[in-house]
Amino acid sequence: MLATDLARSGIVVGLTEIDIKDGAIQIPAENWRPIREIIQHPGWNIDKLINDIALLKMKYTFEFTREIAPICMPTRNLCLKEGHRLKISGWGETEDFEALEPWEEANEIEMVDGEFIEKEHLRSAMVPIEKNNDCSYIYSDRKYLGQGQFSEEVLIDRSHICAGGEKGVDACGGDSGGPATVVDKNGITTLVGLVSWGDFCGKENYPTVYTRVSAFMDWINENSNVWSQIQDLTALKGAKEWFDDPYEFGSCMDTQY
Repeated sequence: MLATDLARSGIVVGLTEIDIKDGAIQIPAENWRPIREIIQHPGWNIDKLINDIALLKMKYTFEFTREIAPICMPTRNLCLKEGHRLKISGWGETEDFEALEPWEEANEIEMVDGEFIEKEHLRSAMVPIEKNNDCSYIYSDRKYLGQGQFSEEVLIDRSHICAGGEKGVDACGGDSGGPATVVDKNGITTLVGLVSWGDFCGKENYPTVYTRVSAFMDWINENSNVWSQIQDLTALKGAKEWFDDPYEFGSCMDTQY
């Protein structure tokens, strides 16, 4: 990215609806936050589609409100069970590339002060988690070499989450990098995934692949002042003590749900 591109880059906060006038997105100044630095994971590989994660360092601090708030990060051992549903959200398309209806038809048109304003909405959906083994079979790159021999490159590993596969409910183009969250048994919303890639949008039996955030907590900690802590919820009285996440990635306990 060029310095001039970074100077024009930012994020939208505190909005669930954006106005589009004459093809230009209208974002109030109070809902725009400029980016100071983008930290891309050094292991990002566009061919193998791994380590698809980056950090944004903002120019200014945030004042948290009802509409703008932080989200809990996962522990390294956070485990997700097949069938449990993730909540995904984004500003992206609502149809696949081959759809007959254009994406814009999902938006609303309103008359404001004698002018037509298109309303684009932040959308969300619930998608079920798929087994990584099943997802790996769907997205493996299998080639026939002749004489009964095959080569197979598996594009899914434990740093991924697969979710979706239901007809008409999915992440789509323009949602990349968006959040996938879960609410645990204690009612805590946690960021567990980031929209990464997939084939089709909302096609049955074709889940979307997400970056598994718990696999990158060490890297996140090394490049920011963010880390995960745990609270002893078994304490009966008094303040519940917080302590650093003692687990290692891969030691799944299956106790969260």
